[in-house]
Amino acid sequence: ESMTSAFFTKWFDNQLLPSLSEPHLIVMDNASFHPKAKLDKLAIAKGHYFLPLPPYSPELNPIEQYWATLKNKVRNLLRAGKSVYESLEYCL
Repeated sequence: ESMTSAFFTKWFDNQLLPSLSEPHLIVMDNASFHPKAKLDKLAIAKGHYFLPLPPYSPELNPIEQYWATLKNKVRNLLRAGKSVYESLEYCL
C-alpha cells in the first residue's frame, strides 16, 4: 500500500504532534504526500514551527550529504580494486 496525504496527515496529527512535549521545528521535505499548508496549520495550532524545504535541496538534508560521501568512498574503493563485498563491508 502506498503512502497518501490523508494517511500521512492522520499520522502527523495523531502520532507525531502529540509525542512532542515542547515546541519543535518540524522540517519537511517535498514528498508528494506532504500537504504542506494543512501540516503547517496543524503544527502551528499545537505550538510548533513548520519549515518546508525548498524543492530538491540536498545541501539542507544531512542524509543526502551522507549518502553522497558514502557513494564516493565506495566508488573509490571499487576503482582501487576492492571487491564489491569489501566495499559494502566498509559501509557497515
